[in-house]
Amino acid sequence: MNYSRFINIVSAARQPSPIRVLTDLYQRSPPSMISLAGGVPNPSLFPYETTTISLKDGSKLDFGWNIMQQALQYSSSAGVPELLNWLKEFQIKIHNPPTARYSPEKGQMDICVTTGSQDGLAKVFDMVISPGDNILLDVHCYSGILSAMKPLGCNLIGVPIDKYGIIPKALKDVLSEWKPEDAKNPKSNIPKVLYTVPNGNNPTGTSMTTQRKEEIYQIAHDYDLLIIEDDPYYFLQFEKFMVLQLLQQWGQHGFLKHVECVIEFYKKQKDLMVTAANKWLKDVAEWHEPAAGMFLWLKVKGISDTYRLVMEKALEKEVLFVPGNAFSIDSSQPSPYLRASFSFASAEQMDLAFQRLATLIKEAVQTGRETR
Repeated sequence: MNYSRFINIVSAARQPSPIRVLTDLYQRSPPSMISLAGGVPNPSLFPYETTTISLKDGSKLDFGWNIMQQALQYSSSAGVPELLNWLKEFQIKIHNPPTARYSPEKGQMDICVTTGSQDGLAKVFDMVISPGDNILLDVHCYSGILSAMKPLGCNLIGVPIDKYGIIPKALKDVLSEWKPEDAKNPKSNIPKVLYTVPNGNNPTGTSMTTQRKEEIYQIAHDYDLLIIEDDPYYFLQFEKFMVLQLLQQWGQHGFLKHVECVIEFYKKQKDLMVTAANKWLKDVAEWHEPAAGMFLWLKVKGISDTYRLVMEKALEKEVLFVPGNAFSIDSSQPSPYLRASFSFASAEQMDLAFQRLATLIKEAVQTGRETR
């Protein structure tokens, strides 16, 4: 695939830093290489020598002097080489993307480690979005993404969703304003980018089925859309050098075993929250049971805007939620939704929180005090 049409003018003008290129060359060089190029900190001045980290399974991670030097020293821009190699092999094992077997000239799969998913996304947005661009995304979107996109001066177009994420027909309806061939016209304002979270969307908890993904992909193919797939809940994220030692000790099997434990924990938490919701909220709210993620997305009945309910009344009763407008493209518009997280609270806390919420909703509906 030719990605050049998606790169904005600013990114297209960027050139590799000569110093970073030399850093990469030095890291791939034999120990006999003498470098007078980079301003690399002298490791003899690093205050840390060794450390040991105890794991819950009773084993330990030992960081000797050589590892500590590497952890504290400059590395390649894309990340610690050993970690990148581990991640590439793991991606091939789990997802087996066809691009992994492409040549670099044809767009071979590559990996870059960032300081978190939102840092990586912000880099992507800066690379592909220009002022005035039309950007497609779920109608309810994580507030951090909205905060990252809005300053770029783009037009955010929300696409309706159901419990399986973006609705293909709705996406087609949004794109019906343009023709597929408009994608070949550099002067056209046809959307070039579709941002979505396919698994455990925040805040809605929706997850796309394989069929839904295929339908969305076909539409993207027809309109030459670049899909920015944000998948923060598929695997855990750690500090990058610590995770290298952990992954090397665990191996792929050990990592997947840990993931299974995490999945089972959050599934139990989700079940506890759904049980509490069914107990207290079935007459005052509606929801879809999430298949991934950490959140239950509630639509309150009889209340057009949950902002005052959440930010004033619920706070007075010592219970915290996030009002739906925080995830709206236009946060000034009323929203009947609110988000509840099941990641941390106990069963007793969830039950009490939803009991209090149910009482507040009923009081607000009776008194008609539902506006901000």
